[in-house]
Amino acid sequence: MANEKHQLLSHIDLALMIVERGKVTFANAAAQALLGAHVVGWDVRLALRDPGVIALLRSEINGKTRVAGLSVPGSIWEISSHLLDDGSQMVALTNVSAQASIAKAHADFVANA
Repeated sequence: MANEKHQLLSHIDLALMIVERGKVTFANAAAQALLGAHVVGWDVRLALRDPGVIALLRSEINGKTRVAGLSVPGSIWEISSHLLDDGSQMVALTNVSAQASIAKAHADFVANA
């Protein structure tokens, strides 16, 4: 079952990881490109190194948080955790830097208008 899940997730362009008991047991190509291929087998705390993300993953509930600078300084990422039926967590990493930049530009324009 896990192999089928991993095979399905490997074809998705969004950076996805499976975390079981605090360890990254799977990372698709997009997640490996972002965090490095070595991330599989690592403690998730070493892989993501953000207190907000660690708190989210430890809470073992579905939820989201934002992280700055995950890939490059100034980047903004949304990290979402989805609890799966087998007790593992699927973690999705979405780059929202462009949306945040557009929202800031809009707010600056309105403030100056």
